[in-house]
Amino acid sequence: MHQRIAISTASLALVAVGATVAFKAVPSHSDTTPVASTSTNFTVKASDSAGTGSQTASANPHKVVPGAWLAANQLPFADTFHWQVQQAGSQGSPIGQQLTPSVFYVANNTSLQSLTMCSDPSWLLPRTTGAQHSEYLATTGTGNNQASQYLFFFANRESAQLTFNTVIKQYGPACVQYDGGVQPALMTSNINQAPPSEMVWLTVKGKSTAPDLPDYTREYFVLRGNVIAYVAVTSYTDTTLPTAYDDTAQVSTIASHLCVYGGACN
Repeated sequence: MHQRIAISTASLALVAVGATVAFKAVPSHSDTTPVASTSTNFTVKASDSAGTGSQTASANPHKVVPGAWLAANQLPFADTFHWQVQQAGSQGSPIGQQLTPSVFYVANNTSLQSLTMCSDPSWLLPRTTGAQHSEYLATTGTGNNQASQYLFFFANRESAQLTFNTVIKQYGPACVQYDGGVQPALMTSNINQAPPSEMVWLTVKGKSTAPDLPDYTREYFVLRGNVIAYVAVTSYTDTTLPTAYDDTAQVSTIASHLCVYGGACN
């Protein structure tokens, strides 16, 4: 039986079957061919393979490094939703082995129905040495709004980089089919110029009638050292969230925490 990372309304963003997307690449070396009915914002930056973090923690999926995690008020749209972290309780808890009241370990052989919008969890998790995650629910606003924070751990930097590169490809033309077979129409032109370490992806449901597809999903991937951080905000009911956001600042915030495992802190 498949499992989901989070309980009840804090379930993960489902794989985007039945959406229609437009894909926009940033940075500058790109062509822009939007596809109707949704907005997609994709950003890739080069990594600092030498590493400039002030300290390096052991990338151990069984050990929680507090400094690696965003505070709830550092998550995207914190001023809108005032996120509250989920903790284990009598009514259930996020899936996995509890490491702290709010951080849970997920083994690399865990069977999940979904994880990110385009990466198959049956492919992603086995490449890791394990993962940690925290889940958040909105305390303001209406409807089903949620946020997730993951750390995926790898045996070495090379394995982490290869996985990151493959994730990027899965978010390109190889992503799941959308309404009418529409695919993301654009990829950045500098992906192969340097090892990428940051990616931002936005999917808006648009006119899709797929019942399980969220109305809005904004995803961040950041690689530092042997660890990939994944931060996502998902709304099944809010169609008013803006497509424009300060993604550069958000990525920098994630990197400023994740660099405890090595790499640049911005």
